[in-house]
Amino acid sequence: MSLEAQERQDHRIAGLLGPALLLAELAFAAILYLQPAASLDTLFWWTAYGPIAPERSIPILALGLALGLVGWKVRCAALIFAVAGFAVGVFGQVAWLNLLALLPAATAHDFYVGPVSSIVAGLALICGMRLRPVVTPIAAFLLAALWALWINLLDPTMHDLKITLAGIAVALAVLGAVTPTVLAYRRPWMFVAAPIGGSWLVAIGLLYGGTYLATKPVPLTPPPPPAKTAPDPGLMDGLFPTQGQADGQTGSAGNDLMPGGEAKPF
Repeated sequence: MSLEAQERQDHRIAGLLGPALLLAELAFAAILYLQPAASLDTLFWWTAYGPIAPERSIPILALGLALGLVGWKVRCAALIFAVAGFAVGVFGQVAWLNLLALLPAATAHDFYVGPVSSIVAGLALICGMRLRPVVTPIAAFLLAALWALWINLLDPTMHDLKITLAGIAVALAVLGAVTPTVLAYRRPWMFVAAPIGGSWLVAIGLLYGGTYLATKPVPLTPPPPPAKTAPDPGLMDGLFPTQGQADGQTGSAGNDLMPGGEAKPF
């Protein structure tokens, strides 16, 4: 079999496996979303409302589109850069968070991981044919590092290995479904549609990031102490009678018992 025939066969296989895997992932996500959240296991609940959520999976999907528009050498370099970026995101988490914490109200908005991921993925699609082989590996490095940070920020189990593996599996599944599909059905119009979609991602990231920056955090101040008011003097009437009241009550009682208004002696 010639090299050209082998390449056509590989594209045919990729054209079948890519869409099939993508449909399977969509069906799995739909099943998770249709289930009541309370009935899901912690791992499946986190998968449904963590990495599969649109604001987290769309940048990875955009990276898969960008990988499908470059050559195999650039794809291999991008995968190596992605592994390095994930390692940097895991082991250099404190440095990354300290850097992103310089942004206003970073802790209230997941350290701006979402807007930054959208901007990075959009830039990988916007750049043209000449810059895409250079920008795509860099974008893969940054997105993998941000993805590792996101896994740690959203982990409800405090660094359970299953959560980390599930996050990696979701990213690889999205890339493994989108990239072969683009490779198998790559057409010239895709090179025109990619910058348009990338510009939308950049705009979304800038809008969300600008909204986060413009939103002033609500200060967590304790409630003011209750105002001190003088007690009502009428509340104490009758509890502690005055001397005059006591004498009057005694004399009144004595009028009934003895003449002269004197109190009955004891």
